[in-house]
Amino acid sequence: MGGGDGFFDWKTTKRGVSALSTSTSETKKGPDSRGKKSVTVLIASTYVGEEEELGRILMKGFLNTFINADPMPSRIVLINAAVKMACEGAEPEILQALKKLEEAGVEVICCATCLDYYKLLEKVAVGTPSNAYDVVQALVTSDLVVRL
Repeated sequence: MGGGDGFFDWKTTKRGVSALSTSTSETKKGPDSRGKKSVTVLIASTYVGEEEELGRILMKGFLNTFINADPMPSRIVLINAAVKMACEGAEPEILQALKKLEEAGVEVICCATCLDYYKLLEKVAVGTPSNAYDVVQALVTSDLVVRL
């Protein structure tokens, strides 16, 4: 592995969490408006890892910890089932963490196709429904992408 520009694929297994560099792009991204490198968190599920019950606990922990991270993520991109976490009826602790992150300046992007698929487009409580182009732009313009 190695040689990448900061795109990491986090894998959670029964033995723990690992990060694998998966990008070899030479594109220079640069710092965000706060002078820090831009970090995008990509979330595609409502839980982390293979064990659903434990994974939901971990998701709460990660989202609440991002609030104090340095640098704090620039963006959180929710795709697939993860969009459910940004909608009315979501687990309150997760919804509150996403709201706190958004209030702190983190852009929360929700895949509109996914919201539509789950019939949640009108129930978004935090974040902005967006298209594939905006999701891709958020990923390719970041210095670091963390996938939960």
